[in-house]
Order: sequence, then structure tokens, then C-alpha cells
Amino acid sequence: MRWGGGSASQIGLCKKCLHHRVTGNRRGSFFHLCGLAKEHSRFRKYPPLPVLKCEGYEYGGEDPWDAFRTEEEKG
Repeated sequence: MRWGGGSASQIGLCKKCLHHRVTGNRRGSFFHLCGLAKEHSRFRKYPPLPVLKCEGYEYGGEDPWDAFRTEEEKG
């Protein structure tokens, strides 16, 4: 199964950011959403990836998608 996590090199800082959310649609596409965009117009709702520098970055822990991956997918 394909999850919306992606690798750190594909996503950048968002991967472990407190404000990062992954959304999707019925066709199986995934989108990386910045929660700061709701309150601050200087942040893009869907930033171009990978994000290598961000003033709003706050460490939010390990990748939450890991909890849903099988051992085979974790590699």
C-alpha cells in the first residue's frame, strides 16, 4: 500500500514538522499541507517540495505515517 509520507529527501523539513499534515483524495493522490497557512498568509498552504528552509518549522516528532507501514514497506 502506498502512504502519503514520502521520504525526508522528497519532503524536506515538513516531514517532521509540527504543522505538517498529509491530505488526499479518492483517486489516491497525496498533498502536503502547512497548517500555518490558515493563520499566516506568508506560508503557502501547499508548499513546493522539498522544503529546505522554513521560518515556521517546529519539530513535531517522528514521521506519523510509520505507524501505518508494514515492515516490508519500512524496508
